[in-house]
Amino acid sequence: MRKILVVDDDPQMAKLIEMSLSPHGFRIITAQDGEDALQKALQNPPDLIIADIMMPRMDGPTFISELWAKLNNRSIPVIFVTGLISKAEEEVQHKLFGNQYFLAKPFTPSVLKSLVGQVLK
Repeated sequence: MRKILVVDDDPQMAKLIEMSLSPHGFRIITAQDGEDALQKALQNPPDLIIADIMMPRMDGPTFISELWAKLNNRSIPVIFVTGLISKAEEEVQHKLFGNQYFLAKPFTPSVLKSLVGQVLK
């Protein structure tokens, strides 16, 4: 069973992501901010990280940078969920950042599931 670490300071968003993906055979681990996520990811590295960009204590990009530095590994794919980009910018962002993907809020569970499937294939 593939593990997905979901990092979001909004408990409703984290629950929506969990409810969207767990019925499809994914084991979901949640964290409320980047500091919590860093500890969890170092203890048990996930197959995929879905993280909000803007969070208190440690934002998503800082968390990913620190995780990759500590693991000396950039192979864990990341989907950043954010209200900071438009749907039109999503595809451009995918091409620019390689193993990091961007999903504009709001999104539907089917769009999330599809992107997770593409990233983990």
